[in-house]
Amino acid sequence: MPGIFLSYRRRGESAGYAGHLADELRDRFGPEQLFRDIDTIPPGQDFVKVIADAVGACDVLLALIGPDWLTAKDPSGHRRLDDPDDFIRHEIAAALSRDIPVIPVLVGGATMPTAADLPEPLKALARRQASELSDARWDFDVQKLIAAIKRAGVRTVGQKGPPVERRWLARGAIALLAVAVLWAGWKLLLAPRITVPQIEVFEAAPPRIHAGESVALRWRTSNAEQVSLEGNNVWPSDTVDVDPVKTTTYHLVARSRAARADRSVTVEVTAPLAVNRPAILSFQADPSTINPGEAAVLHWHTANAHRVALDGKSVPPAEATTVNPAATTTYTLVATNERGDQDSKTVTVRVTATPVKPRVEFRAFPTTVMLKQPVRLCWVILNAGSARIDPDVGPLQPNQVRSPKDCLTVTPLKTTTYTLTAVGERGATQTDTATVQVRPKPLVKP
Repeated sequence: MPGIFLSYRRRGESAGYAGHLADELRDRFGPEQLFRDIDTIPPGQDFVKVIADAVGACDVLLALIGPDWLTAKDPSGHRRLDDPDDFIRHEIAAALSRDIPVIPVLVGGATMPTAADLPEPLKALARRQASELSDARWDFDVQKLIAAIKRAGVRTVGQKGPPVERRWLARGAIALLAVAVLWAGWKLLLAPRITVPQIEVFEAAPPRIHAGESVALRWRTSNAEQVSLEGNNVWPSDTVDVDPVKTTTYHLVARSRAARADRSVTVEVTAPLAVNRPAILSFQADPSTINPGEAAVLHWHTANAHRVALDGKSVPPAEATTVNPAATTTYTLVATNERGDQDSKTVTVRVTATPVKPRVEFRAFPTTVMLKQPVRLCWVILNAGSARIDPDVGPLQPNQVRSPKDCLTVTPLKTTTYTLTAVGERGATQTDTATVQVRPKPLVKP
């Protein structure tokens, strides 16, 4: 008489776990105490009655819940748990209605459903304490589950226990024939389809790398219902790139209902290749201060750089470029080597306000004279630091520039155009001219 009823959906994600768990339970409790796979019922049998009798004869029911257990749908698109004729629904509902211990077993990262997620006959399942089975700690989780099964009254192989209660003998007599028929039908119908999973290829290419490099893990399996790499579900055959920072062993597990295959591959990680750090040897702006509308030249030189970027745009390792910022701007140069090491520097081109130009007024009094007759040159100069008069006069004295207006006397020997040039801040200039006509003296008759 089976003490453990293993309930799982044969076409769900929990199927592979069911086969592996069944092997563990047979080894610990013996095959005669484990009943699994009520999905196959001989023709002519009332599956509701058969499930009720089989469940009623067990000590504990294990409900395997995978990620798709709650949402699995039939070909018409309806959720299976909402179907009153669903096998899984009947199995669990029968155990709950007879107050038989039901242990939800979460596999594949599944979470416990809430009462609101379940149909009415299964709502009590949400109040049952769940047990989780994970690939990373499989042996530990199985031992915890076995302890829970033992507390439900199931004896392990070789363990002596108390006399079987009469109620179990009475039920066993009724259910024994049905169980035997179902067990035989399961072996007859399903056994030919049970296959042993095979890991045909599992390799690392290359198996030895330097730190910071990548390696491709390749595998190919057959007859596997579920394949996992480091506890994560993967395709039966695939290739993935990994970036181990130290020597690492990777584990591949292939499962079917009947068995499990596993294989490991080790990637050896050695010290990284010696890579020189990038360096920005120089990065300058010429000039670093400009007036609006003017240009500056950025020039740089780098070493050991695989990529150089100026404000995010790739540029040559050594180059010069012209910029015309409208406002004060900071430019960033970044040099990167093949390993990703970086060196960066910045320069700022400062754009100043428009300089105030000098103001000048320049006049000659009189503008027409006889030869050797003196002329006064007068001016008004504003916003200037220096000034000069050409030709013949030259630079003016500072007090002549700073004074709002001033004059000096010249004696031109010929018609001359005088030019006043005033220079303001940052070289801004302003000019004005005055022309003096010189006429020869008339001849005097004796």
